[in-house]
Amino acid sequence: MHTRLVAAAILLTAAVSTCFAVGHPVLGKRIIVKNPTGDPQDRTVIILAKERPTDVGTLSDPTVSGATLQVVLTGGTPSDDTYVLNEAFWEATGYGYGYRYTRPDPGTDPVQRVFIKKNPSGLMQMKVVLRGTVNLSLVPPNPGSEAEIILDVFGGDRYCTGFGGAAGGTVVSDTSEQWKVVSATAEVACTAPALPSCASEFSACGSCGDGICVTHFSGDPYYVCASQSGFSAGSCTSNAQCTSPRECAVSPGGPCPPFGECVLPCNSDTLCENEIGGFCAAGTCLGVFCMIPCY
Repeated sequence: MHTRLVAAAILLTAAVSTCFAVGHPVLGKRIIVKNPTGDPQDRTVIILAKERPTDVGTLSDPTVSGATLQVVLTGGTPSDDTYVLNEAFWEATGYGYGYRYTRPDPGTDPVQRVFIKKNPSGLMQMKVVLRGTVNLSLVPPNPGSEAEIILDVFGGDRYCTGFGGAAGGTVVSDTSEQWKVVSATAEVACTAPALPSCASEFSACGSCGDGICVTHFSGDPYYVCASQSGFSAGSCTSNAQCTSPRECAVSPGGPCPPFGECVLPCNSDTLCENEIGGFCAAGTCLGVFCMIPCY
């Protein structure tokens, strides 16, 4: 027990982790999924999201550590693909206001291009183009129900767009050969990634640099990989300097000054997930502070 209390106090003095990804939904403009012959080499997926004004702030930089792209299509014939977009194939573009990924191998990489941009006028754009290779399994959902597209920048934020369902939109075509939806009517919150599981308590894990395997407060998985510094929201000297429901503390039950950090009490998974997309970890922080997943 004493060891864990000391560990919690050490965690509270750590810097804020960059592993916590904020989700930014962008209004969907158009999605086209083509499968004219059934041959993967002939398939095409084009996605465009665009909004002005936008609440997206400074874009995360995928040239540092890369990103992942996930496309989820639901309906009669659901399909779900996730692609790793290596940082070496990203470049800054759009006069420094955006980033572009260009596929390294047209023969095997179905992700032909990914583009995100936010210019000073408040225009936010995201475009994804996938062209057929043997690795492209996305097909028209036939009949189509919903689509979600998530660009997750490693060490940064997530950008997503959706069509159908709560996102709405006008269905132009819906067959086994083509699914096309235009003009989504609403932004839908980005789906949070599954918690990263790990096998051995207190072992190092994840790609955050300070990841540690700890016991989950409740629910699956039993062990999760947590960022040791990710639950802090800045330094403080009183509760008044912390945004509710965060509190100023240095250790479980301890006083705030002189080295306080604004932390979110770990009362339930629901509270943590609603506030920060995190979870409660009972091992390292004794169920007192929310932890941030470390992927």
